[in-house]
Amino acid sequence: MAIPLLLILFTCIAFPLVVAASVGVGLPLSLLLNRFNRESRAVYTIIGAFTGAGVLALVMYWIQGPRYPSTNSFGFIALGALSGAVTGWTWGSTRYTLAPPAD
Repeated sequence: MAIPLLLILFTCIAFPLVVAASVGVGLPLSLLLNRFNRESRAVYTIIGAFTGAGVLALVMYWIQGPRYPSTNSFGFIALGALSGAVTGWTWGSTRYTLAPPAD
C-alpha cells in the first residue's frame, strides 16, 4: 500500500519539475540554437543532463540544507542527469523530426 502512495507523491513532485525545466530551459534554448543553426540531439542531450543534475542539486540543497551534499544526494543528482539527458534527447529528436535542418 505504501509503494503506490510513494509513486503518486513522486509523480506529483517530479512531473512539475520536468515540465518547468523543459519549458523554462528547452524553449529558450531551442530558439537560441535554431537562430544560430546549432540544433542537434547531442546538444540537447548534454544540456538536458546538466540541467537535470542542476535542478536536482538545487532541490536536494533545499531539502537537506546545511547537511548537503550527502552520499544519498549524489545518487539523486545522477538520476537527475540521466533523466535530463533522456528528456533532452527526446526533445532534440522531436525538434529534428518536426523541423529538419536546412541544407
